[in-house]
Amino acid sequence: MTNRLGRRCAFIVLGFSAGLQARQLPVRIYTTADGLASNQVGHILQDSRGFLWFSTVEGLSRFDGYRFVTYGPPHGLPNRRVTMTLESRGGNLWAGTTGGLCRFHPEGAAHAKFSLHRPGDGDASWITVLLQARDGTIYVGTKAGLYRLAEEWAQPPRFERMEIPDMDPFVTALLEDRYGALWIGTRGELTRWQRDGRRGRFTAADGLLGNTVPSLLEDREGKIWVASYEGGVALLRNSAAAGRPVVERVYTTRDGIASPRVEAISQLRDGRFWLGTNGGLTELLPQAAGLPPALESFTAGNGLAENGITSLAEDREGNVWIATESSGVMKIARSGFTSYTERDGLPNTRIRGFSEDRAGGLHVITHQIRISRFDGRRFTTVLPNLPEGIANLGWGWTQTTFQDHAGEWWVATGQGLARYPRAPRLEALARQRPAAIYTTRDGLADNNVFRLFEDSRGDIWIGLDEYRGPLSRWERSTGSFHRIPEVDALSAKAGVPTAFCEDRNGDVWMGFYYGGVARYRGGRLTYFGEDHGVPLGVVSALYLDPGGRLWIAAGRGLARADTPQTAQPAFTTYTTEQGLSGNACSCITGDRWGRIYVGTSRGVDRLNPSPAGIGQIKHYTTADGLARGQCTAAHRDRRGWLWFGTLQGLSVLAPEPDRPRPPPPIWIGGLRVAGAPRPVSDLGQTEVPSLVLAAGQNHLEIDFFGVSFFAGENLRYQYRLEDADTDWRPPTEQRTVNYASLSPGSYRFQVRAVGNDGVVSSRPATVAFRIPPPVWRRAWFLALAAIAFAALVYAAHRYRVGQLVAIERVRTRIASDLHDDIGSSLSRIALLSEVVQRGWDGGSRNGSLAKIAAISRETVRSMSDIVWAIDPEQDTLSALIHRMRRFAGDLLAPSDIELRFRAAPVAGEIGLDADLRRQVFLIFKEALHNALRHSGAAAVEVEIGASGGWLTLLVRDHGRGFDPASAPAGQGLASMRRRAQDLGGALEIGPEAAGASVRLAIPLAHRSAPRWRRLLHL
Repeated sequence: MTNRLGRRCAFIVLGFSAGLQARQLPVRIYTTADGLASNQVGHILQDSRGFLWFSTVEGLSRFDGYRFVTYGPPHGLPNRRVTMTLESRGGNLWAGTTGGLCRFHPEGAAHAKFSLHRPGDGDASWITVLLQARDGTIYVGTKAGLYRLAEEWAQPPRFERMEIPDMDPFVTALLEDRYGALWIGTRGELTRWQRDGRRGRFTAADGLLGNTVPSLLEDREGKIWVASYEGGVALLRNSAAAGRPVVERVYTTRDGIASPRVEAISQLRDGRFWLGTNGGLTELLPQAAGLPPALESFTAGNGLAENGITSLAEDREGNVWIATESSGVMKIARSGFTSYTERDGLPNTRIRGFSEDRAGGLHVITHQIRISRFDGRRFTTVLPNLPEGIANLGWGWTQTTFQDHAGEWWVATGQGLARYPRAPRLEALARQRPAAIYTTRDGLADNNVFRLFEDSRGDIWIGLDEYRGPLSRWERSTGSFHRIPEVDALSAKAGVPTAFCEDRNGDVWMGFYYGGVARYRGGRLTYFGEDHGVPLGVVSALYLDPGGRLWIAAGRGLARADTPQTAQPAFTTYTTEQGLSGNACSCITGDRWGRIYVGTSRGVDRLNPSPAGIGQIKHYTTADGLARGQCTAAHRDRRGWLWFGTLQGLSVLAPEPDRPRPPPPIWIGGLRVAGAPRPVSDLGQTEVPSLVLAAGQNHLEIDFFGVSFFAGENLRYQYRLEDADTDWRPPTEQRTVNYASLSPGSYRFQVRAVGNDGVVSSRPATVAFRIPPPVWRRAWFLALAAIAFAALVYAAHRYRVGQLVAIERVRTRIASDLHDDIGSSLSRIALLSEVVQRGWDGGSRNGSLAKIAAISRETVRSMSDIVWAIDPEQDTLSALIHRMRRFAGDLLAPSDIELRFRAAPVAGEIGLDADLRRQVFLIFKEALHNALRHSGAAAVEVEIGASGGWLTLLVRDHGRGFDPASAPAGQGLASMRRRAQDLGGALEIGPEAAGASVRLAIPLAHRSAPRWRRLLHL
């Protein structure tokens, strides 16, 4: 009785304890830790390129979705406090500071990014607000009045003070309405000034909520919204006349505004109004005609960084950016997740699953079997009334509690299955006792219930935490439990069932703890495991999409079967290699447009399935408002909202159809050559003009970026280097490419951004550059080197030829002198000796004179050989043959020895140097002398010729012959062999059948080259 009363009290506490709605907005916060200049931010602007500019008290910060770049006094600002920024239609960015108005120069040097222009001295340099009218005039509000900048391109710009009598000089807000009238908010009044000079002044006495006007807005209907510091917002009906405005209505804290001090007003593209106050954010939701707008306020309890809001801005992707007084900036993502916690009525944030009642009401199942019903704003929680003996509430998740088609509730516990009678409201579960608690006594295989599933026949499938009997089926028609033996046998391999699903054929599919799935059809179970393509790991969820495809979330990937009804369905597995954020998949659901949402260990992935695969993937994380922790359960309710439960919270997404997106722009953000930066616009360039680098500057680093703030968007980049890459490189998240050691040549680097939907930039950003070759590889240098080399070769040739010619002249002169002087003298000796011999008779004198004559003749012959050997005119084969023929005839004729001399015909003249001629001739002479002295032959044969690059010589006699081994020692044969070896040839001396022979072979390859090459020793 005590436990039962305690549970009822728990229901009351859980249902009514949270007094304030605390829905968590999809907020992401950026602070100085992310690179923001200061956490005190006063204004937000998105420029035409998509950059966000944040005006802070410590400088101007630019954000491209990845990183912040901050500008301050070192870049040309007069001081660090930036109050507001404006991008003119002429493309100039103007920054208002407390020291003057600054124009941004993105191509300027680092110290000269801003040029300073002051409307006046003192408080006239404190810029408070900027506005560009339709005619291009820029209005500059200051602490000391309003100024007009008529020509923004003038150097320097010219300011004209607007003289409006009796107007408070401290300008706080500016607005040009559709009629061309200028609305001026100040600290003391609101002024409407028309171009014809007419003026209207409005204060609290005219119905405004205060005299200080910090913000103005003209809505789409032409009405003027006036914020005040004192009471809220006044809505004015406007017209072309300058009469007193009609205050249509006011919004104060009594209507739901978070604070009476309103700092900013913004109307979003979808028509909603957002009010930024010093007490939080207020949203005005449009209602049907005749009904006032509904107001809903959000504070730090809803996820805001703080309540003090100073500025609002909507970016091109529909996200709302919020500036705060001391906590940086916040982004509320369009199509982001809204999260709920205990402050919204949840008993805890450990989400186990979802269910819907027959009326379509959403129920969230949390830890310890708490069931929370969502009423559109908050949750009411119920703890089912269980018998006192049930202490183990089980540990199953996802499919554990539901209301069946008959209106009965089924609740899984660790001590049996509870069945409650049909109840009109959820709250009845806290009071009603179960109609039955099914246990093993009733036919269950085990009492620890792990999963529940109702099929189209109304039968209940019960997964149990028991390997000996992991599955039971309650048959509605008989009210009895049945076991499936095939599952019992399979449990040793696959484990217990962990997920259930029914396909279009009415077949029940179940996933298992150890991996794999099974199909139950017609009383027969078929198992599909890793061999069939099902990924390994625990199967956490099964989902049948509207196209009849079966999706499987497993511990090691996601699988899909397009035709699960076939006998052997084909399974396709997807992992991080195909683009998933993680392989541990835990839950699946889908939206009305056929997109699949998969919970992973890293968030939620959205897939666009097609017959070819899973299409482009969009990743959602906590940055998009998703609750922290592992995603464990997913559900689509009847409205089409997608609910995701994690171990730390509950999130809901209202999906929208994909809007056509423009191709993502792409810019070159930085360029470094050999580590030295090259000038690139701070706002990026789509094309960097052609660069001519110095030789050796072949190391380039190129930075590039795109800008996108779509929820879940994660831009990737493809690049290529023309003439080096044949195609685009695979997409990467890296925003820098490094090229090292490029070869000389002309290059063109191209890069493009790729969105999650696969759309690429319409025009790539490019960097063209040329790396010249080193000086020694350039054409002019090579030409000069070739000319110089040719000149050097020619000079060497001339010098060598000159030297050789001089040597030949010396040889010719020596030969001539030997012939003319020594030869003639020796000839005279011989003649005189003969005269003496003829004059004297007999005696010893005759013998001596005969010797003188013989020696003289021999000297003449030797001198003739020497002259012939050194004469350059004899450096041919034909001259050698002629000399050998003559010598042989002169030597053998006196001895009556027949000479048979044969010279093989040769095509063309063959040149021989002097040494070769001399050595061959001396070998020939020694061979003839040996034949003459030793052979006793009657004939001698001589054969000489040149073919195949060889000079051959044969001297053969028909005498008595000899044995080389027993031949007497002498210098003749040794000298012949030495001379042949010096010439690189071969000499064979041996007996013949009749007589003896000498065979000589000398190579001519290096001797028979043209004369000019031999002269140069080439």
